[in-house]
Order: sequence, then structure tokens, then C-alpha cells
Amino acid sequence: AHWPIQLCGVAWIGATCVVAAKRWSDSDIRRLLLATLLVFATIFNHQAESPSYVIAFAGIGIWWSILPRAWWRDALVLATVLIGSLGGTDLVPRAWRVAYYHEWRLKAVVSSLAWIAMQVDIWRAVGGVSGWRSSPVATGAIEGTVPGRDV
Repeated sequence: AHWPIQLCGVAWIGATCVVAAKRWSDSDIRRLLLATLLVFATIFNHQAESPSYVIAFAGIGIWWSILPRAWWRDALVLATVLIGSLGGTDLVPRAWRVAYYHEWRLKAVVSSLAWIAMQVDIWRAVGGVSGWRSSPVATGAIEGTVPGRDV
């Protein structure tokens, strides 16, 4: 039965949305919620097929693009691309794909790890924990404003 795990995921994402509502005016919080919901829709779907992970990968890309650079975020995105996306292709030896990629469901593993990291980031952001940076830094600008972006 998959429903207990799915119910826990729904409860967690619901709590995240409720807590994030106090910072709803921050566009980065809304983008983080979108990213986490995209990944959630895939990893908590027990019938998700391999092509469904493009939804999760889009969420991971959104998450990565709006936050300040950090080595661990970069490593998770790199793992997502290399393991989650390219791991199931002919670029990887067939023996490895069969023995590890399919058997361990590595696409789901890297997506789940990224989702957990997203949760840490969003809960830090809504809780006001130091280390969260506002929009200009989150979009990659070191200082100043980013044209066309509400700050």
C-alpha cells in the first residue's frame, strides 16, 4: 500500500504551503513552492513512469536557478543530470543500467534528495533563518537589481 507514504507527503507539502503563506508576497517563495510541487507530483506518484520525471527535473531546475550558488545545490543538480537524466541512456554501459540504474531506481533517488533539499531551503526561507538571500542574490546578481524583476 502506497497511501501512507503519499499521505505523509501531502501532509508535509500542505504544512509547507501554510507556513509559506506568511511570505506569499516574496516571488522567490512562490517559485520555491512551484518547484517543490513539481517534484512532489512525481516522486509521490507511485505510478510515475520515466518520462514523468521531466516534471520533477523542471522543478529542480527552477529551485536551482533562483537560489544563491552553493556547492551542494550544484552537486545535486549535477547528479540529477548525470544520474537521473543521462543514467538511463546508451551513454551508460548496459550492465550498469540494469544492475544499478533500474534496480535501485536512481532517477527517483536523486529527485527525492533534491526534494528534501528544497524542503530545507523553503523552511529556512519562510522561517527567516540566516543564509537565505533575497531576490537579487537569488537570481545570480551579486549586487544591485536585476532588470525586469520585482525585488
